[in-house]
This record gives sequence, structure tokens and C-alpha cells, in this order.
Amino acid sequence: MQCLALAPDGKQFVLGGAKLTLWDTATPQPKLDLLAKYKGDEVERPVRAVGISPNGELLAAGDQSGKLRIWQLSDQSEVVSIQAQKGHLTELAFSPDSRLLATTSYSGEVVIWQAADGKQVQSFKAGDQEIPRLAFLTDGLLVTAGRDVQIWDAENGTKQSVLTKGHVTGPALGLSPDRQRLAFNDSESQTQLWDVQKGAASPNSLRRAAAHLIEFSPDGKLIATAGASQISIWNASRGNAVQVIDTEGGRTVALKWLPENRALMVASEQGRVRFWGTAGAAAKLGIEPLSQPVLASKAAGAKRSLSSARFEQIIDVRSFPQLPESVPMWGDAGIFTYNAPVSQKVAELFYRYCLGKAGWAEMASAGPSQPGLYFHKEGCELNISMYPASESPGTRAGDLQIGLHFAGNYDVRWLPRISPIDSPSTWQSFASASFRTRASLTDVEVAVLKLFHEAGWTAYTRLNAASAEDPLSRNISMLQGGSVLTVSIGHPADSTDELVVQTSVNISHKSLPIPPDAGWIEFDSSTDLALVANTSMNLTQTIEYFDREMAAEGWLSREAGRHIDEEKHERAWLPYIRGQQDVLLRLAALPEGKTRIVVGDAERSSWQLQTNAERTADASTTAQAGLEAADFELPKGASSIRFDVDQKKIEFELSKTTAKDLAEQFIKQLEALDWTREGAGIISDDYVFITYKKGKKEIQLRGRPADKKPSAMISGDGLLWSKPLPAAPVRISYETWLRRNHKPASLDQLDEFAAEMQKIPAGSQKKN
Repeated sequence: MQCLALAPDGKQFVLGGAKLTLWDTATPQPKLDLLAKYKGDEVERPVRAVGISPNGELLAAGDQSGKLRIWQLSDQSEVVSIQAQKGHLTELAFSPDSRLLATTSYSGEVVIWQAADGKQVQSFKAGDQEIPRLAFLTDGLLVTAGRDVQIWDAENGTKQSVLTKGHVTGPALGLSPDRQRLAFNDSESQTQLWDVQKGAASPNSLRRAAAHLIEFSPDGKLIATAGASQISIWNASRGNAVQVIDTEGGRTVALKWLPENRALMVASEQGRVRFWGTAGAAAKLGIEPLSQPVLASKAAGAKRSLSSARFEQIIDVRSFPQLPESVPMWGDAGIFTYNAPVSQKVAELFYRYCLGKAGWAEMASAGPSQPGLYFHKEGCELNISMYPASESPGTRAGDLQIGLHFAGNYDVRWLPRISPIDSPSTWQSFASASFRTRASLTDVEVAVLKLFHEAGWTAYTRLNAASAEDPLSRNISMLQGGSVLTVSIGHPADSTDELVVQTSVNISHKSLPIPPDAGWIEFDSSTDLALVANTSMNLTQTIEYFDREMAAEGWLSREAGRHIDEEKHERAWLPYIRGQQDVLLRLAALPEGKTRIVVGDAERSSWQLQTNAERTADASTTAQAGLEAADFELPKGASSIRFDVDQKKIEFELSKTTAKDLAEQFIKQLEALDWTREGAGIISDDYVFITYKKGKKEIQLRGRPADKKPSAMISGDGLLWSKPLPAAPVRISYETWLRRNHKPASLDQLDEFAAEMQKIPAGSQKKN
């Protein structure tokens, strides 16, 4: 699905994409596929843009080839069919009087047509790149949003004004029903409001909106915006968010408010349209609301995290009331920070009143090291911190910075401590704790994984992310319900014999039930949910588990798309929805009656999903053009040499060799081995960057001075890693050990890992 248009009376809408379908708002099936009668070569799909004229008489659609068609909406008869653009027709807009129709394409050309007969009125270049958004301000004025936001005289093609210029963030336009207020994005991820009649910016803006879609409600009091991972509903006069809807499972391609009843239509790329609103709005539309799931509650005394859906019912800090004239700074599921021109006393009174009214009870602070206000509700903790705002561009003098931190209901003091020692640096609170131990790094890591898992936590490797591992420390991320636990283990600055273990808990609005025996999973929620997990349950047991646990966490099972391989009973596909989130669980039977769970696009970044053919190709790289990392001749004087087999690079420092001398040695070695230099590269006293190729393989050198000692890095797929490296083996993390050995993610191999690491001396660790 690519686009949506709503009739002015709200009774019909049209969806464009792989099809072009006409719908009645209250009917769950389309009335008509408008393209069904056309032959395959007459329409190039997908349909990229659709529109219904303000008088409700015409329906227009543009396809991938640039063809524009216009139908009478009443009887769906075609009245116009023309080649409107040379390339993809990406957007169209009707004038308020329904007389004109504007279209545009990737070229930046805008063409104005007579809607009744398709006769061209004007064309002009609105930019050198795509113009994703168009809107008529008046019958004769058109606004375009691309790299810049500009206003044009539609009939003579002259530019009237430029509202914002250069690198607009996510071009988007929204126009109030009375066409007196225009909303558009600027280069700082803010949505600006423009008074059309005055020709001037409104005093307020939607800070941090980062929207690609903007829609005013019928009464103009609310504004809906859609970004990469959420939809926000804003108070148009105050500029603050009053509701946040997290999205998942497909980009939001359209937002439309239905007239009179304040219901919001949301269309997502994967093909689903949702209606958001009250039960009263549903009754007016003549539709049956979705059943609201009964969320599982925590058993009395159980030391378990609540689900993400339950946390959302308790509070969403992103849309909780804010002080007047607030300026949002940053926010996510559990943390929201903003500046306001108030004193700390006023802020404290405000939050004591608002939170008390919402059923929160104030608690005493944990001490001088834990400043701010603390509130509890249903076992959850909320901290309000207040500090003078730091000086930065856009910050008002004298502002107070206010931070809301919702930690959920899991108290980290419930967690076991690993061989703790008495230390004045030990401290603990609801959301974070720290203690010291003299146990070895490997022993602490293994104990944390075992004991924390017994407490209900599942460790995970983040998909779609790569990071270097410090051999002297460990960072472990864990999940339970809607909570994320971060565990950091490392040496303090004042001791090499002791380790500091720090734990902190936060919440996430994106989580899924995890089979309790999984132990270790691969997981990511930065954009779309992605998950790879293994369970000892068979396929039938796994299906029963998710149907039960997903319902308990607020997910509704959907029949459309649900499929279980009844013949071989080897695979199953289970779709669920929650709010604006869609998720599809793919289950596959494994040997010994086990099951693998996969969610999202995880194949490219999961070591577990790598095919045998890919592994064979990796193992045979020695037969291809390349240079073994173990054989690479490093310059004399190289120190702190680190062979990073996970990131596939060699890092070192230089004590007697300049960056320019290093480049000369690198060039001499590679050219002697018949490698060919790619371009000129950069060679100077300050920086070196050179690339050499042999066949399809590359080796790159980067070098720059750092702290008066030049450092360098050699990387690329031309480095091979099959030979033993000229460095003593070192202890690595369990996560790295699983990945290097292509082990299935679980804690089943933890004892094997510990025994292997114990054979390696725990002396001075260097990266290997």
C-alpha cells in the first residue's frame, strides 16, 4: 500500500498501491478494484498517488509510469487518461475549488492540469530532486515540499515565497480544514506552523516531531504526525503531544481524520488500515470496535516485570502533561526531557498535583545521591529530575530542564549479587545498583547469566548492530516483560584486583514474550521488531505458548495470514496485532523436537540463520584472492596490536612511524603482492586513507595522529582469518564465543564456554 484518499463526507475512501480499490468506510471489503478492467501493460504498478476532489466528484490516481487517470466518483466512469509525467507520478493535489490538479515526479517538475478534461495549464521546476508533498493553499497558490518548502502561483508558475530552505527533514505538509494554517518540517526535525493569511510563522511549533506525514483534525485542534516509529497526536495551540502511538510492521503511508467524529485513519505499507477513536466514534461510523485484550497482571509478591502494554496503561511519559511553554529535548519509551521557563518550586507543585490526580503516591528520595521527586503506582517508579538547563543553541536563559524517568516495576535490588565485597562505593536504588567483587571477569559473567536467568531475565545479542569488544569488561543486555536490564562489568579506576558490577533497568514499548528456556536470543527494536530465539518446546507447544502469552501481553491473534503446516508440521506463521503494531512470528521445527522463532528481517545479521552454503563460502576464503591477517607485515615500532577477528580489522599504534611513512610501507607491501591501488586516496601528515583491490577484494588503510601517537587500522574483505594469529589467545565474552563458533543461541553451552575460557590465563588481556 502506497497512498490513501478520503472523500469529503468521510463515507468512502480509496487505497492505492499494488491495487486501486474503492471502499465504504463502514465495510470491511472493497467495493471495487478500479484497475481490474485494464490490461497488464496499461498500468504500471504500484499506484503512487491518489486524491479525491474537495467537491467529492472526482477521483484521481497516478501510477509508476507517470500515467494520470481521473474517474467520476459517483459511477466510477473514467473521464481523463493522460501521460502526466515522464517518470513515476509521486504526488498529486486538487485545488479547493476542484478545478485544478497538480502532479509531480522524481524530476522536481510540477504540472498543473484542468481536472475536468486533463488539459495542461502550466508546468514549472520546483526543484532538482523529488517533490514528495504538494498542497493547494488557495485556488491559485500551491505549496511544495522537497529540499525546500516553497509557495507558487499555480497558474503562471512563478515562485511567491520560500518558507524554509535546504535539507528539510522528511518533507511533509499539513493544512488545516479552513486552509489558514500550514504545517511543514524544517531542517531541525521540527514541524513549523505557518499563518497563511498573515504570511508569517506561528509562535509555536511541534518540537522533535520528525514527521513524514502531517494531518490536522476536522476542528483544527489536533494535529497527527507520523514518523519512523510512532504516530503522535499534538495539541495544535500548545504544541505538546497528548498521545503517542508506537508503530511496528510497516511504514505509515497515510493519515486521514474522518469528519465530525475525531476518528483517525492510519494506513500502513504492509496493507492494513486501522481506525483510531472512541467507542462513540465507532458507533457513528457503524463499525464494531476491536475487542480489548485483558492484560495479565503480576501475581502478588512476584518479582517479575510487567508487559509493555501494561506499562503503557500506567503512564506514557511522552504524552504526560507538561509545564506551559515547554520545549521538548529528547524522549523515548521511558525517558522524556524538556525545558520550561519555571522555577523548581513551581515544577514540583505542578507534578505533585498532576501525578497525585493520576493516582501516583510520592515516596521519599533514596538520598542526596538520588535527587528529585519519586512517585510509585502499582509497584512502578517514576523519577522527576530538575536542573538548570545547560546553555546551547535554542535554549532560553533561565530555563529549568525537567526529566521524567519511568523505570517500570522491576526493582534491581531483587537481583542476586555475585561474590560481593564490602566497599564504600556500593550503592543501590530501585532502578540502578552497583557493587564490587574480586571474582574473575569470566566467573562473574557466567554467574550473572545463570543467576539472572533464574530470576527471569533473558540475555540478548543485538541484531543489526556491530560493536568492538573490550577484553577487560563485559556489557550484557537482558529482557523480561517490558523491561530492559543493562549489566556492566569492569575494573574501577582505583583497582585492578576488583570488578564493579553495575545494573540498571529501563522500559521498552516494543517487546515480545520469550520462552523461559531460551536463555539467550538475538533481538532488536531500534526500528522494526526483530527476534531469533530457540526453545526446547516442539512446534505445537510453541504455537500454544505464543497464542497464550501474546494474548496476556495485549496482542490480538489474526486469522488472515495465519498458517500452520499441517502435513509435515515443520513450520507455522502466526500474525498478531497490538495497537498500531503488526508482528509475524515464523516458527520452524528443529532437530530433537526443538523450535526456532524468527520475527522480522533477521537473516542478514543473525549468525544462526546463515546458510550452510554461506558458511562454506566463508570457510573457503583462503582459496580466493586475499591476504592473511596473520601474514600482514606491520611496520616496525607498531604497538598495542589488536587482531579483531569479529570486526575483521587490525588496529595498532605507531611510536616511530608517521602516518605518511606508514602509507609508503603499506603501498610497497601491497603492490609487491600485485594489489592495485583504487584512486588516489588521501596521504598527508594528518591523515591517510588508501584502498587496494585484487579481483573483488579490498584492503584499506586508515591512519591519523591521536594523543601524540599515530594510530592505524587495516580492514576490508581482502583480509583473511583462517591462519592462527601471532597473539596469545585471550578470554572473550560468551556472546562473542557463540557467534564465532556458530552455536545456537541459548545458555546450554555455558559450561563448555566456561571450561574453555578457564584454560586461557586470565592475565593481562589484549584484544584478539
